[in-house]
Amino acid sequence: NAINSEIAANTAKVTNANHTGDVTGATALTIASDVITQAKLANQFKTTLTNGSATGSVSLDFNAYQVFDMTLSGTTTFGITNAEIGMVKDLYVTGVQTFSITNGKLVAGTYDGAVTNLIQIVAQTSTSFWYSISQEQV
Repeated sequence: NAINSEIAANTAKVTNANHTGDVTGATALTIASDVITQAKLANQFKTTLTNGSATGSVSLDFNAYQVFDMTLSGTTTFGITNAEIGMVKDLYVTGVQTFSITNGKLVAGTYDGAVTNLIQIVAQTSTSFWYSISQEQV
């Protein structure tokens, strides 16, 4: 049978190919320094920052970004899309306005529109969230 020689050739293999480029080695592989970039990472590891001025209803796409940076220009309601249980996102907010997070439960902190606030949001479910608010301690 013609396939027997192909099988024999594969089982007779006793060494690995030698890899070059970002990953090198023949037996143990080594990843070169400084070659892992955001573009090479999966969506859940993105650390892209989205900036914007917020008023009215604003959607925070949890699958698109890790960090959101917003300046409130009016009363704002943040809705969250594409969330999965356990996701944690950072929302930096400033602006002397009020905001709410749809299906969000505040667990700690108070918003101060005169400074930048770090709001950390944790997805309890895909539609239910816990959040805390903090400011830089000076």
